[in-house]
Amino acid sequence: MPYYCDAFAEMFSRETVALRIPMRTGVEGVLVYDDRDQFLGVAHSDTAYHPLDVEGAKESGRRKKLNGKRIEAERSDVEKIDPHKIALEHVDIRLERIRCF
Repeated sequence: MPYYCDAFAEMFSRETVALRIPMRTGVEGVLVYDDRDQFLGVAHSDTAYHPLDVEGAKESGRRKKLNGKRIEAERSDVEKIDPHKIALEHVDIRLERIRCF
């Protein structure tokens, strides 16, 4: 049975989690921990929606929004690269040689 937790939407494809399934029956969710044994949340059974179901579209949009927040957080830590500036650094010497002829 597939399970879903909002913490899954904020993860990338190669990240792993551990699911701890309660030994008692009748418990609806499973506990989700990351690889450092930190609690992420409770995963419940995932609902399968029909492709034309409005509720499914809303849930899909909500999950994409959560994933977008993670991408924005990762993007904020990355240094901006100016490819034009980098290209010009390597061209300056060549231009001087061409002007001499």
